[in-house]
Amino acid sequence: MIPNSELAALRAVPELHVPEDLCAALERWGTAGLEVGERESLNWETVKPEFLRSDGWLKFCREARRHWAEHCHVVVRGISQVADGATALPLALAFGDSFLTYGPGCIVRDFRMSPWRKGASHRLNEGEFHTDFSTSVLPPAVTAIVCLEMDPGGPAYGQNRVASLPRLRAQLTHSGEMAALDWLERTEVPLANDVTLPVWRGRLVQDGLLRYHPETVEAGCRGTNLPADTFQHFQRAIREAAMTVSVPFVLGRGDVLFVSNHRALHYRGECSVRFIKYPSAFESRRIAVFHLISEFADEKEN
Repeated sequence: MIPNSELAALRAVPELHVPEDLCAALERWGTAGLEVGERESLNWETVKPEFLRSDGWLKFCREARRHWAEHCHVVVRGISQVADGATALPLALAFGDSFLTYGPGCIVRDFRMSPWRKGASHRLNEGEFHTDFSTSVLPPAVTAIVCLEMDPGGPAYGQNRVASLPRLRAQLTHSGEMAALDWLERTEVPLANDVTLPVWRGRLVQDGLLRYHPETVEAGCRGTNLPADTFQHFQRAIREAAMTVSVPFVLGRGDVLFVSNHRALHYRGECSVRFIKYPSAFESRRIAVFHLISEFADEKEN
């Protein structure tokens, strides 16, 4: 096992607080609303706001990228006016500048946890360590999660975790789970979003890119006539290792988690609700999510 002293350093949550002047500029920019923010975010080269040329912004980028290189994720705190996620869009330029769209001009998706919905993005149950778009030919490089409303049961509920691939590898090695590591890196595994869709096949870690979601593994097995639990032993080992090398943290309103979707697994714990009027009116965790197709080039400055 990795010594406790090393684990404490490995599991530290990399946090970055937005400077007050930059925060004020972001919040002013966000007042135009999400639709305007998305439109401008798809045209940065022509409409890049002046505050993204300031010394404060360049310093923020350097700090963000230092954390990114070491931890494969960064938690950005300090923004109070979230504007449905719009104020987080300029912050993404610290990591890349090519947004994934979900339709004409749409960058941000909104998810509220619900006791009545069963989809993985909305249900209250504890989630799995995973990457997003695991069945895509080339998954997006960066996932951004913006807290719009905190879980009413926090901090015990709605927790997040991140396990980077280098630390996951180290823990699997130290714990003697070489078969699970071999499965990740050398075994062809089928993945599918649904058994009716085409099945992706390949190594889960290939050319430095990690793709993994227990539900797509199980669906891929069913789609290729394998028992859904074919790889469960390996999945349990990966979950245990990811839990060991990660630490729970909570996003406050306006906080943003930027996490590598190529080099890390992210996780969301069980969520709660507070009913205002049963069954339809309730308070629950609400997030905005968007993705960057690629990361910044190391030599590039915004």
